[in-house]
Amino acid sequence: NVSAAGVNEEEAFFVACSAGDYLVKVYSPTGQANSSYTLTPGVTTTSPQSCADGANGAATEAGVVTPGVYRDVLCPGRWDYWRVNGVAAGKTISVDLAFDNACGNIDVRLYGPAGSNPPGTKVAESAQTTGDSESLQYAVPANGAGDYIIGVKWGSGAGTLGASAYNFTVAVTP
Repeated sequence: NVSAAGVNEEEAFFVACSAGDYLVKVYSPTGQANSSYTLTPGVTTTSPQSCADGANGAATEAGVVTPGVYRDVLCPGRWDYWRVNGVAAGKTISVDLAFDNACGNIDVRLYGPAGSNPPGTKVAESAQTTGDSESLQYAVPANGAGDYIIGVKWGSGAGTLGASAYNFTVAVTP
């Protein structure tokens, strides 16, 4: 991200599954040498209490997302919901979820146009029991244009921590 002052600002987000020492590697993807930077690490505690805000915890409160990359923390016993508005027939919705399976298994579902009954009908799901990712794709049929809801939930073997961080990428393609 580039700030108003023209400074390149990057941010990283990580939730540790256990206490310990962690390293941060800073590098230039273009191999540029002699770049100066300031690193400002921060540590916060994620606990069930910090999950009490309830944001995106119900399909009716789904946060709106457009194609892009997002991150969030899945709290114990909860779902996170995200809405992709106005998807046209003939488009393909893709959702890629990345997380640390050692912290707990997370699954993703896609629900079709909900009308007045969110989240609607489940149209796609990815629920692998191992690995650090889930992916799904759904081709919107001729009669399926509308708003779609992404549901992120704990899967089987759902970890021992109070919360688990995840990143997700949403794409809508022709």
